[in-house]
Amino acid sequence: MKLRINPMTKTNHIFEFTKSNLEVFSDNKEKRIFLQIESTVLQDDNQWRFYDGANSFLIKINDFNFIQKIKDGNERFKKGDLLVVDLRRTQTIEKKVLKTDYSIVLVHEHRINF
Repeated sequence: MKLRINPMTKTNHIFEFTKSNLEVFSDNKEKRIFLQIESTVLQDDNQWRFYDGANSFLIKINDFNFIQKIKDGNERFKKGDLLVVDLRRTQTIEKKVLKTDYSIVLVHEHRINF
């Protein structure tokens, strides 16, 4: 069962309940933010460490055009670089444990050596 709430706001919330394990799924609309690159991982999982000005955390990059630019050698990184991205936060509750995952949907800009 899926339920969409707050149709008057610009945020998009979808809650999904499954009868088997009562998992609650919340997918928040993306927001555009700055992220400072702390470490890059050039492997298939594309999870990098970023700093948002308050916290450091792993984020999966799902912008495959950006990943292809890296593979083609068109993007290079230095300490202090920033990305301007659309970031999606996804929260799940399963077996009474809250989990939050982040993913980059789109990289708008790469600011070198901020």
